Amino acid sequence: MVVRGYNPSSIAIPAAPGTGGGTGTAVGVQMATATAATITPDSADVQPLGAFPNPFDSYFMLTVPAKSGDNVQVQLLDNSGRLVFAEQFEDLFEGNNTLRIQPSLTLARGLYYVQVLYGNKTERKTIKLIKR
Repeated sequence: MVVRGYNPSSIAIPAAPGTGGGTGTAVGVQMATATAATITPDSADVQPLGAFPNPFDSYFMLTVPAKSGDNVQVQLLDNSGRLVFAEQFEDLFEGNNTLRIQPSLTLARGLYYVQVLYGNKTERKTIKLIKR
C-alpha cells in the first residue's frame, strides 16, 4: 500500500480524489484554492440598506453596508423633504453595520425617508419608513 502526502488547503471543501496519479489530486487542490480566493465571506454576507422595525415607534435600527473606515451621515426627512434629524457615524467596519437611530424630536405619525450619505464616496442610499 502506498500513501502519498499532500498539503491540505485552508478551505473546508475537500479536494476530489485523484484518478491513479498524484497530478490529478494536485490539480484539484489548486483549483479549489483558486476558487476560494475569489469568494470572501464579507462580500457574500453584505445586505442592502435596511431598517427595522418598520413601522417604528420611538427608534429604529438601521443596517448599513460599508467598507472598512467609511463615514456616513444618516438623515431623516419628512414627507415634504424637510430634514428632521441628522447624525454622523465614523469609522465603520467592513460589512453590515447596525446603527440605532433615535430622533430626539417627537415625530408626528407618517411617512419618513432615511438617507445614508457616504462621506468617502459620492454615494447616497434612501429607504422609506413609517412612524406610528
